[in-house]
Amino acid sequence: MHQGYNYGSIRMPMPQAGSQYTPQTGPGMPANRPPYNMNANINFGGRSQTDTVMSKLSSQLDQADQSELQELHDKEEKVHQLLNENSEVKQVQAEREMQLAGNRSLAEYNMSQGSKLAECKSRLTNLYEQLNEQTVKFDENKQNLDYLSDQYNPDTIMALLQTSVAQLEENSEKTADGFLDGEVTVEDFLEKYVKERAELHVRRTKVDKLKELMTHRNVLTTS
Repeated sequence: MHQGYNYGSIRMPMPQAGSQYTPQTGPGMPANRPPYNMNANINFGGRSQTDTVMSKLSSQLDQADQSELQELHDKEEKVHQLLNENSEVKQVQAEREMQLAGNRSLAEYNMSQGSKLAECKSRLTNLYEQLNEQTVKFDENKQNLDYLSDQYNPDTIMALLQTSVAQLEENSEKTADGFLDGEVTVEDFLEKYVKERAELHVRRTKVDKLKELMTHRNVLTTS
């Protein structure tokens, strides 16, 4: 790559990417011009791209005559025009814009997924609270069931039923004896005795049914 260009008797160094070019003064050249930053508006993607761009620019400058070089030196907008019309610079800018668009799209997608994730977390929290409530209710119902099972197990119920059957049978016999002894009128006997015998029949039926269920349960337990 060229190290510089001659303007008559004055040598102008080749501007380098990432550095500032301060033009030299001399006959026919304006003084006190502000330095031009080669990276002011161009952001190159990497060292290889920078080398490619600078190589193309060097080739363009090699082909320029002195008046064109003088115009580039005097008019900063011409330098911008030269850079903006460079195909490699355009390619770098296009790639950079595509990368920015891709990053923007990815960021928007991540934001949209973030709202969905927050919604799922909220639903999961609500479901977990409902599960805790149902668990508490289940534990309470189980405790009640265990209590009732202890208080009203089949063996206890059978014993109570058999006791009530024996008591009813005894009461009905006393009623019959009272009638035979003339202590109870016919009307009272019929009313009381029929009621006691009916209740006795119902409870005996319950005893027989419960025995059948208990026998069936024992068979299932041992099988």
